[in-house]
Amino acid sequence: MTTVKEHAEANAIVSDNPKNIPVWLNEQFFEDIFVEGHRLERNTFRVKINTIVPTGGAGENYTSMLYRANVDAESDDGDTKTLATMVKVMDAAPEIKQFGVFAKEKIAYQKLLPTIEQLWMNVGETVRFGPRCWKTIEGEIDLIVMDDLNALGYSVADRKKGVDLQHAQIFLTKLAKFHAVTATDYRKNGPIHSLYDNGWIQQEGRAFFEQFLKCVQPLVLDLLDSWPGYEKYKLKLEKNFKGAFDKLMEATMKDDSGFVALCHGDTWTNNHMYSYHESDKAKDVLLIDYQGPYYGSPVLDILYYIITSTELKLKTEQFDELVQFYQEQLADNLRKLNYPGAIPNLREIHIEILRHGYFAMQCLYSILPVVLADKNDNANLAGFVGDAEENRQFRRDVFNNPLYHEHLKVVIKMLDVRGFLDHD
Repeated sequence: MTTVKEHAEANAIVSDNPKNIPVWLNEQFFEDIFVEGHRLERNTFRVKINTIVPTGGAGENYTSMLYRANVDAESDDGDTKTLATMVKVMDAAPEIKQFGVFAKEKIAYQKLLPTIEQLWMNVGETVRFGPRCWKTIEGEIDLIVMDDLNALGYSVADRKKGVDLQHAQIFLTKLAKFHAVTATDYRKNGPIHSLYDNGWIQQEGRAFFEQFLKCVQPLVLDLLDSWPGYEKYKLKLEKNFKGAFDKLMEATMKDDSGFVALCHGDTWTNNHMYSYHESDKAKDVLLIDYQGPYYGSPVLDILYYIITSTELKLKTEQFDELVQFYQEQLADNLRKLNYPGAIPNLREIHIEILRHGYFAMQCLYSILPVVLADKNDNANLAGFVGDAEENRQFRRDVFNNPLYHEHLKVVIKMLDVRGFLDHD
C-alpha cells in the first residue's frame, strides 16, 4: 500500500502557499500515476504540472477537499500525454473515519464499477457509471485520484435551481441501470462487499446522528410554528421526531424478502454530472462521490433524488410521473439482465415508497436545506453539530434561507397528503 510519506512530507499543507496546495501534490506524485496507470516507463519522461487548483469549497463538499490538476508527461521521443484529474482528499475528522466512507469509495472505484460495467458489457451494452480511478492512497491522508469529468465535457447542474424533466429522465435512466445491475448481481452472487451491507445509518453513528438531529429539528419546528396554517405540520413532526434515529434505521434497513439493489446513498445535485448535446440538452450523466453505497430498497435513492435535486414544480406536480418513468426503466433493464426474481411493478414501487416515507422527511428537513444553502465559509460538519457560535449561526443561515422556505412550504404538504408524516 502506497503511503503519503512516500511522496512528500505527509499531512502537511504549506501555509505560505497562496493556493494552499499540499506539498505532496508534486511531480513525483503524478509520475507514479503515469507509470502505474498509463504504463509509461520511468525515467523516459518528464512531468510538467500545468495547473493545480482547489475546487468545490465551503458549501459544495462536506467530507473532502478537491484539487483539479492538469499535468503533462513529456516523453524523450517528443510525445506528450496530458492527464486531467481530480484529487479527492478525505476529511480526517473521526466522525468521517468511523463511517468508513473512504473504504466504501475505494471499493466502488476498484471493484464495484468495473464489475457492474462488465456485467452490462456481457449483455451487449456499454454503460459507464462514474469516472475512472487512477490511484488511491490510504494512510495519514486518504485520497483518490480520478478523471476530471469537467475536462471530458461533464458539469454539475445548478443545485439551487434544481433540474428539469429532461435532466431528471436522463438521471433516472442511468440510476435504473445502476439499480438493475446491482440487484441482479446481489441475487446471483450476494453482496459485492460486506461494507455495503450495513445500511444507510449504523448503530456506531448513533451519537453523531442524534446530535445532528438535536441541532436541526428545532429549527424546522420553529419555521413551521412561525407560518400561519402550518401548525398541524409542526404537531405531526413533533411526533415524528421522537425516536427519529431508530425510525430512520427501520426505514432504510435492507429487507431481503423484497427487492434489493445497491443504493448510491447520496444522489443530490453535486454528486452527478451531465454531458450535453450541441443543442444544450442533457446527453449523459455520471455518478460521483461513492462514499455511501448500501444495499436496500432503491426507492430510497429515488426519494432522495426527487426531493433534493429537481425543480420545485417538477417534484410537486410530476412526482408520480417521475416514479413511473423510473419503474419502466428499471423493469426493462432487469429483463435485459435476466434478473432471477420477480420484477417490481409500479404498484409495488409505490407501496415501497409509502413504506419508506419516513426517509422522505429526513431528506426534506436535513438534506434539502443544505442543498439550497448559500455558500458559507462555516459550511462543514461541525457547522451541523457544534456548539460554537459560528456553528449555530451557520445553522440559522441554512434554515432561514427564503429559497428553502419556498420549498418546505409546498413539499411538506405533498408529503402529508401521501401519509409520509404519519409516523407516531
